[in-house]
Amino acid sequence: MISVRPAHIRDLGTVLDWLNKEDIWRLDSPEPYTRRTRQQFAPQWQTLVDGGTAFIIEFRGRPVGHMGWVRHTEELGEFYIVIGETDAWGLGIGRSAMEALFRLAAGRGLAGLFGRVLGNNPRALAFFRKMGFTPCGHTRNYFTRDQQSFDLHWVKRSLKPADPGPQLNAADPVGVELSEG
Repeated sequence: MISVRPAHIRDLGTVLDWLNKEDIWRLDSPEPYTRRTRQQFAPQWQTLVDGGTAFIIEFRGRPVGHMGWVRHTEELGEFYIVIGETDAWGLGIGRSAMEALFRLAAGRGLAGLFGRVLGNNPRALAFFRKMGFTPCGHTRNYFTRDQQSFDLHWVKRSLKPADPGPQLNAADPVGVELSEG
C-alpha cells in the first residue's frame, strides 16, 4: 500500500535529486538539472506546495515519488508524476498513485487532466493508456540531445464529477492512504 501526503517545501531537495537521476531526466528533459535550474524551480515548487496540488508518494514508510498538477483553467490541470526511486518501479505504485491523483483532482473540482510524455518513454505512454488517457497532441522535434531528436506526446483524461463522499483511507479499494501532513 502507498501513502500520499501533501508536499512541503523541505521536500524540494529530494524531488530535485529524483529529477536529476539519469534514468529519470533522460525520460523527461533535454539535460540534467543544474544549480541554476534548481534555483529557478524553487518558486514553482513553492507555488504548488502553497496551492495544495503537490504530493509525495510514500511506500513502506519512505518517499518514492511525487505527483500533482498545475491548474490551467478552473476545470483543467496539467498533471505530473515521477516515481523517483527506481527500485520502486514495476510494483504498482504508479497505478495506485494515479488513482489517488484522479480522486484528489476531481475533489478539487477538476473535470480533466492532461500531461506530456517524451516519445523515448514508451513505458510511460503505455502506462497512461492503461490509466485511461488518450492522445491529444504531438510536437515533433521537441528538443535534440546527443544528435537525436525527441518528440513530445500530449495525453488527456476526463475525470468523473467530484464525489463529496469520504476521503481516501486505508480501506479504499485503490489501497491508498492519504495523510494530512
